[in-house]
Amino acid sequence: MKVPQLILLAVVMMFAMFTLTLPVAQLDGFVGRLLPDGGANLELEKTVKGLFSSLHFAAYIPFAFIWGALSDKQGKRKPFLLMGLLGQGIMYFIIPYLPNIWFVYLARFIEGIFAIAVVSMLMTMALDMAPAGRRGMTLGVFTLGMLLGNAAGAPLGGVISDRMG
Repeated sequence: MKVPQLILLAVVMMFAMFTLTLPVAQLDGFVGRLLPDGGANLELEKTVKGLFSSLHFAAYIPFAFIWGALSDKQGKRKPFLLMGLLGQGIMYFIIPYLPNIWFVYLARFIEGIFAIAVVSMLMTMALDMAPAGRRGMTLGVFTLGMLLGNAAGAPLGGVISDRMG
């Protein structure tokens, strides 16, 4: 097993997971601005924010299988990883500029499609390089990167949100 490559994959996964929780503190910027009453209706605001988060994960259900099957068929992981990173970055860039909630929801679903490509490819790459007797340890290191990214994203998002006003 190539430890530096595993650490690199875990670090990339950590940064990929930042994007999962980073917007939590900034949901008003993503979706609250589009509410008809400016966010005065708390129940509507909760629903809109919940759907924003859920649509990301809804994309995982079919596309985890699709990306996995495509990468297995081609025998390549990096092109799918790079496509996922690029697509996810583009979606995060355009979401704050979209003019209505339905476009935001569509973009969030598409972002989830790309996000699961990143997660699937990183995990598969880690398993591809792990010898049979070290897969558990490999996934442990890899999962640590995932958890650190999830745990750090929301607080970092809060700091960014506070600094941006």
